[in-house]
Amino acid sequence: MRLRCSRPDAPTARINGDHSFLLRLVEKERIISYSFIMTYLIVQFVEKMLSRAVYEYDDSVDQWAAWIKGFPGVYAQASTIEEARNDLASALEESVLLSLREGANVRGLPLPRIPNTRHATSR
Repeated sequence: MRLRCSRPDAPTARINGDHSFLLRLVEKERIISYSFIMTYLIVQFVEKMLSRAVYEYDDSVDQWAAWIKGFPGVYAQASTIEEARNDLASALEESVLLSLREGANVRGLPLPRIPNTRHATSR
């Protein structure tokens, strides 16, 4: 059996590239945490990619397998589809964070430029 969608009750996310509300916040407050913005964008991105996940049940091992086309190495296998989806979300998030840490772009993940902004830093 092969499915090409996330759970029907899973939250949906839309990434349309319009992050004007973040820019308005920056203009109003003149200070914002870059990590807050990136956390928000990564969570939205993971949800969007999960809606494109493929789930396949393998009778021979009594497990669900899940993967996302275009993200090699991002794969999960579990006894329930919910566990597979959660594991897949974790694998994708780790892959995205590792790619960003290494300075690579992640296809489909919008990285906003925030002009004239002082970023808050933690000490």
